[in-house]
Amino acid sequence: MKVLLISPCPDDNQRHDSMAIPQLTLSLIAGLTPEEHEVKIIEEVFNQKIDFDQAVDVVGISIMTQTAIRGYEIANEFKLRGKTVVFGGIHATVMPKEAIMYGDAVVIGEAENGLWEQVLRDIQAHSLKEFYKLDKYPELNRYIKPRRDLVQKVAGKFKIGPIETGRGCPYNCDFCTVPKSFGSKQRHKTIECIMDDIETIEEKNLFFIDDNITINKKFARELFERMIPMKKG
Repeated sequence: MKVLLISPCPDDNQRHDSMAIPQLTLSLIAGLTPEEHEVKIIEEVFNQKIDFDQAVDVVGISIMTQTAIRGYEIANEFKLRGKTVVFGGIHATVMPKEAIMYGDAVVIGEAENGLWEQVLRDIQAHSLKEFYKLDKYPELNRYIKPRRDLVQKVAGKFKIGPIETGRGCPYNCDFCTVPKSFGSKQRHKTIECIMDDIETIEEKNLFFIDDNITINKKFARELFERMIPMKKG
């Protein structure tokens, strides 16, 4: 199948400067996608245009609250053309009953442990369910190579490479969705997996998207010391 992964963005929030940071989520989902499928990534925040008439079988849309309305607009366009639309992301996780009104399925929470692959198999078998959710938070000790090669390189942009070392946070702040979405126990990738991931990043500067990277000071210190010879910023 042809799979299109989209990060939506309203027109007035699109960026054209040199501090642009691509989403890691789409690259990770692409990395989870079996090789038999063809994957393409579009990030509207960088003014990448969507061809709604392109030949595609599955459209995956990752939405945050500030991008949800635009995500639903995109979904409507593809649904009018008979395409299968799957929502994911933090907004779809906390508002799945809203998201399903605009799509065919919603992935609630994380997509590892075979969940995304199951969604694709169900689409092929014409047995797609409305909601998909893991029974427990996945361990992060298996290295999944993000498909950074699918992120469109544009002159003057993508000078910072996103990377993730763990998920979850033990602090239950009123304003934060992290404990509900990723758990109140911090889960780490192994240092070796993180080192392997950094090796795939062309950019010199890194952006850690972790919920709270320094909670485990021993882990953070070991990681940063291992990174010193790599001369990454």
